[in-house]
Amino acid sequence: MNVLKTATAIFALWFIYKRVIEKDQFHAFMEFIRQKSHSTQTVYAITVVILLMFVNWGIEAIKWRILVKQLWPITFKESIKAIFAGATVSFFTPNRVGDFAGRIFFLPTRVRLPSILSTFIGNLSQLIITLSAGLFCLSFYLHYYFNWETHWLMAAKILACFIGVALLILFPAIRRIAYLPFLQSLKKKYDSYVMLLENYSSRQLAIALFLSFLRYTVFSIQYLILFRITGIPITFTLVAMVCIIFFVQAVIPTVAITEFAFRGSVAILVTAPFLTADNEIIIASFALWIINLALPAAIGSLMILYTKIQNPSS
Repeated sequence: MNVLKTATAIFALWFIYKRVIEKDQFHAFMEFIRQKSHSTQTVYAITVVILLMFVNWGIEAIKWRILVKQLWPITFKESIKAIFAGATVSFFTPNRVGDFAGRIFFLPTRVRLPSILSTFIGNLSQLIITLSAGLFCLSFYLHYYFNWETHWLMAAKILACFIGVALLILFPAIRRIAYLPFLQSLKKKYDSYVMLLENYSSRQLAIALFLSFLRYTVFSIQYLILFRITGIPITFTLVAMVCIIFFVQAVIPTVAITEFAFRGSVAILVTAPFLTADNEIIIASFALWIINLALPAAIGSLMILYTKIQNPSS
């Protein structure tokens, strides 16, 4: 186990270096920072964005701890370590779905597999917030992207709002999905997992959704601050664009190690009807990616390297 975690940590750090430090976007970002370093306001703003990264992942640690505590009484310290370790593993998987693989090593063997469901529910709550906010904002700006007839535009906007609201309302009811008739055979086969899902109260699921909203608010603020640093003024339209950018990123599968290029492209496409500052948009998008994903992945690799993994027999 020690050899495996050491190899994983070293490989992760090396890969982050190869995929981040050696990229042209990184050098452009560092040059931007160098030019702005004389500005106390810019240094303060970047410091705030980095601190908000810890707030962001701290909220995720609280959420995961709430969801997993009925399996194992994990502390916040252990939870935050697991979250950063998950960020490292998820750095190599599509849409970061592999974060459970890093988290489970901080749990005893007997609860590792059931804890995957807890991670899934937490990630699902985050996805629902991202989709709902994106759909709501898109309903106001759909006509800027599609040259449809008025009645089709109106129908699409109403449908987007309806789906967004429905997702929020239905999420706390996910615990009852096992009662659906066509899932009864699965319920018998995977009874322990179904029981875990059923044991979540609507209140717990609502709290998870609320914490996901807080996370969403934090990294939206980070993005807006970075836009402001690059010289793009913060407006209501820019706030909506940020929500739509996150929406598009959520529905198109990507791998975090290549996501910086994708994020920049999406941001340019989404903001095209309103902004022409492509370089500024790319810098802000890359900065958010490196602060919220690459940096936590690097921290997580150190967590894996220097933290004692749970004993299988515990």
